[in-house]
Amino acid sequence: MYIVVVFVSVCLQVAAAIAALRLVRVTGKRMAWVLIAVGMVFMAARRLVMLSHLMAAHVEDFVLMHELIGLLISTLMLVGITRIKPYFVSIQEAQKAKAISTLAGGIAHQFNNALTPIIGNIELLQMK
Repeated sequence: MYIVVVFVSVCLQVAAAIAALRLVRVTGKRMAWVLIAVGMVFMAARRLVMLSHLMAAHVEDFVLMHELIGLLISTLMLVGITRIKPYFVSIQEAQKAKAISTLAGGIAHQFNNALTPIIGNIELLQMK
């Protein structure tokens, strides 16, 4: 039983590391996600070392409980990292929309500046 728990925990930690690295493209924050991914890989390596020690010795109940807690932490890390992506994507989309509206406002302003003298001259000609 404990071998399965540790193996699943290692798989979840590696998946969380991969998910963290994929967020580099979304957020542009390379160093932060690389550090989180490296941390997850080291946690997985620690679990593999624990697994090798456990396979060589007899397992006691407290070791299984320790591994179940590790599995829970691995699950929470993976879920947390995968659930944060939509927030970063929505922030990016909002920034793009703001940039587009600023650009459109600037174009409208420039267009208005160009038309004002023309409209003024047309109004002067109409008065004559």
